[in-house]
Amino acid sequence: MIFNWLVSKRFDILCLQETHCSKSDIDNWGNDWKKFGGGESVWNCGTSDSRGVGFLLQKKFSENVTFINHDENGRCQMCDIKRDNAVYHIVNVYTPNNGFDRKTFYENFRNLNIMYDDDSVEHYTVLLGDFNCTLDNNLDRMPSHQNNDVGTIELKNLLLRYELDDVWRSRFPDTKRYTFQRGNSKSRIDFIFCSKSLNSKIFTTRISHFPFSDHEIVTSKIKLDDIERGPDNRNTWYSSTYKMDSLAYYLLILLNVNRTTHLIDSGVFHFLFDDVTKKPHKLN
Repeated sequence: MIFNWLVSKRFDILCLQETHCSKSDIDNWGNDWKKFGGGESVWNCGTSDSRGVGFLLQKKFSENVTFINHDENGRCQMCDIKRDNAVYHIVNVYTPNNGFDRKTFYENFRNLNIMYDDDSVEHYTVLLGDFNCTLDNNLDRMPSHQNNDVGTIELKNLLLRYELDDVWRSRFPDTKRYTFQRGNSKSRIDFIFCSKSLNSKIFTTRISHFPFSDHEIVTSKIKLDDIERGPDNRNTWYSSTYKMDSLAYYLLILLNVNRTTHLIDSGVFHFLFDDVTKKPHKLN
């Protein structure tokens, strides 16, 4: 049971892509998520057979969170988490397959500067999801390609514009590892990008096998507090990020929706807040 599995992993925020949800679905889905121990759910719907992204919150999640639908096409959804003197902007995307459509999609991100209007706080950005393209055609694709499509070029421009790092690649600069396989073709198309200033707080980043999917899991642990208090590291904040393709697909099966012919992509961003009276939680 995928909901039970999610609850047992203590995910506080989950980002889903290509949920194939329509407005008629989300009330039932939200009720079922709560029935299995979840909290609030927020969706940006596509259609019953394409697109759709969403956030699922853990029941005990108590941070100051604001959700924003960046588009009306089920491609992008944003979440702002305010904590102390900082705002963490999480952008959850499922990008188009076509390179020219991806280029247009990324160009529309130019108005994201509005996120940084409040200069009284620090701003950190996490951009994650299924990007349907690679960044390095030699390292991230097998067999390798020689040419970048226009969508990939625009994604690279976007990362430069907002000073975002590829979390996994920055730690494994020469390693060939893939997150998706179809036939004899392999590629790393599932990414976690974050602000350079936030990247310095990340450790234990991995790509691991996920038994329920043809995509792998990308995991990271992030320490956001600058100061550790006490010998047991109390009052620290850790988070982990997971990318799990087909998560939404298994949710649909669980909810008895007859769409089993679809392969649904999904990503997960997990924030884990340890109580100040406990030691930091150690993720498996």
